[in-house]
Amino acid sequence: SDAKVMEDGSLWIKMSRSKHKEMMEEMSDSIKESFNELIEGEDTPYIKDIRTNNGYKEVEVYVDRAGYENAFDFSGFTILLSVGFYQTFQGEEVELHLKYVDADTDEIIEESFLQEE
Repeated sequence: SDAKVMEDGSLWIKMSRSKHKEMMEEMSDSIKESFNELIEGEDTPYIKDIRTNNGYKEVEVYVDRAGYENAFDFSGFTILLSVGFYQTFQGEEVELHLKYVDADTDEIIEESFLQEE
């Protein structure tokens, strides 16, 4: 119902709780769609599944290890952008614990932590 640019350049937006909830549900659906595109995508055939917690602060990407290790992978960037926007609009600091997990052995291949300061 109202918006203004703050002195620091950030944007302040006023909306009803119901509208915010609706927007967050749409963003969550968009994240799930984006993750499904990674799972089903021709460029990322090694991604077998993506699992998250409710706030998208933890994301586990289950992969075919050989395919993942031989790929030039940008899926982490896609995941970070998706969950970063979600967390920002939720009014939270961006935080992500991203794990790439061998789908056959459950061994963690690679993991990273991002926390906005």
